[in-house]
Amino acid sequence: MRACDVNCGEINSQASALQNEPRRLLKCELVSRGLEAFSRAQPEILGKGGLTLPDFVESARMRWPATSPTAFAASFSQSMAAAAPPHPGARWGEPEERERRRAEAEKENAEMATYHKEARAADEKMQNEQEAARWAQALKRAP
Repeated sequence: MRACDVNCGEINSQASALQNEPRRLLKCELVSRGLEAFSRAQPEILGKGGLTLPDFVESARMRWPATSPTAFAASFSQSMAAAAPPHPGARWGEPEERERRRAEAEKENAEMATYHKEARAADEKMQNEQEAARWAQALKRAP
């Protein structure tokens, strides 16, 4: 549809050189929807911002893309898909690919083990400090 509109624009620009020829080709969407021009009540569906879908009863209100509180969440989650590691494709079963995935898994497991070991040590240290403080308080209160 855009390619057709581009061709119509080229024809219209060539027709502007002709004298006494006011007729111009309309955009495909205008003709297909039976409109003379786009307006707030009858917006363009395939505009510069991409594809939109107006409400059938209230054309000024867009049904898609959604403008709801969850629209941000949806667009954010779609943007996160790019962060996922690429699929190896047809090579998934080759020994080199399996070895690479095994090495990555081992590295991640080692990092997680280190993290949990450090977190456990920090928790234990904090608990010991709290117990020591409670014990000191109890000794102060004792007769």
